[in-house]
Amino acid sequence: MGRHFRAQPGNGGAVIEVRLPGSGRAGAVEPVVPVPPRKLVIEGSVLLVEDEEAVLEFERDVLAGAGAQVATLMSFEEVKARLLQPAADAASSDAGGNDRVALTRG
Repeated sequence: MGRHFRAQPGNGGAVIEVRLPGSGRAGAVEPVVPVPPRKLVIEGSVLLVEDEEAVLEFERDVLAGAGAQVATLMSFEEVKARLLQPAADAASSDAGGNDRVALTRG
């Protein structure tokens, strides 16, 4: 017999459902295989600007997992304040429209 998991938020968001088939081996334990450490491929700091929190967290986790030191910002006002601090080695922003014009003009 397999397993069934279902998650549904009360406010009408996405429904996540996972159905796992049964293996036919009751109580069987799979051996744990150690995962080798990942090689860090990014050195330095990244300034990450994103106004959607879920996207910001995902991008931050990916960059940090690759070795970057990540500073995260969610608004143009935070960017202006951050520009007074030491510079990052790289920056990534989803700013568009008026925010992008204001960001480039300072």
